Amino acid sequence: MVPINTMANKFYVVLYKNRFILLYTIFGFFSLLLENFMRTYFIQFLNQALSNFLSISLGIAFAYLMNFKYNFKVPKDRFKTSMVYFAIVSVLSLMLQIFIGNIVSLDFIQNRFVLSGACFVVAYSLHKKFTFKGYQKTGVAIHLNSEDDVEEIYKKIGKYPDFIHLDLIDETFNKSNISIEIEKIKKVQSLWPNKKIQLHIMSNKPKYWIEKVQKYNLELFFHFETYHQVQKLVQDYKNLNLGVVVDVNTKRQDMLQIVNFVKNIMVLCIDQPGISGQKFNAQVKNVIDYLIDITKNKDNRLILDGGLTPLVVSQFNVHEVVSASSILKSQNSPLKLVDFQTSNKYTH
Repeated sequence: MVPINTMANKFYVVLYKNRFILLYTIFGFFSLLLENFMRTYFIQFLNQALSNFLSISLGIAFAYLMNFKYNFKVPKDRFKTSMVYFAIVSVLSLMLQIFIGNIVSLDFIQNRFVLSGACFVVAYSLHKKFTFKGYQKTGVAIHLNSEDDVEEIYKKIGKYPDFIHLDLIDETFNKSNISIEIEKIKKVQSLWPNKKIQLHIMSNKPKYWIEKVQKYNLELFFHFETYHQVQKLVQDYKNLNLGVVVDVNTKRQDMLQIVNFVKNIMVLCIDQPGISGQKFNAQVKNVIDYLIDITKNKDNRLILDGGLTPLVVSQFNVHEVVSASSILKSQNSPLKLVDFQTSNKYTH
């Protein structure tokens, strides 16, 4: 495993995390060079206005195609939409550059590099938000047992996760992987003091464990099939942040009820809860898509857990994702985390 406590590796992670803005800058610079070259060519046989229009258009097209193919890698089904957004943002940026140029008495054409640089942050921010949007909050899963060494995991991932996800598994749920060492919660909170901590309760007696851990100020999740009276449980513990876990077997009519009583909904994406290293269950895609559809006008938060990779995550527009083996077994866990966090840059 590549250690993250070396200066060189930290620098590489920062560089990797910011690779989108770096490539965006490089492509922008070369698009301006192309624009100037084409303007010099067109002016030989076209008037100035048309030469400027064609050269600027080619520069914008070049920048878009480079970012589309090599940087943000937008799917083909979003090509037209992202192209429209890119053109709109580019035109707005040009208008702002002209406006600033008029204020400070700089000729727009003669000072394209200066004025583009002055508007860089605005243009990049708009492109990131609308054209090539997406930042995926990603948490790392840790089992509350002796096999998962919290300090060793911290050395691998440091402060890079957006939150920490803890798995509590008792004998009523999975006898082969009992993980009920709740005293580890304090250790996790001390290592990640400013991070949100989720607790995924895998037990047929969720109320027992809710009572045990309610003092820790956690985001709690229990499985719907272990306690169908969701509304009553939420009301009984209305001072706590309770969420529900659903899976491929949860009925749609139950999901319709769940979204009305609970804000946080976690989708289990594997066949056997409580066991790391499983593959994503393709049938769960229908569950995720259905939940996205019925919550699009609500304030629910959707979380995916189990069998995830950056490629799988890129298919869904959800609020948070959880991974364990894909991140912790990576040669460089921080970089794998960044891949998850930027996975939505490859989506719709």
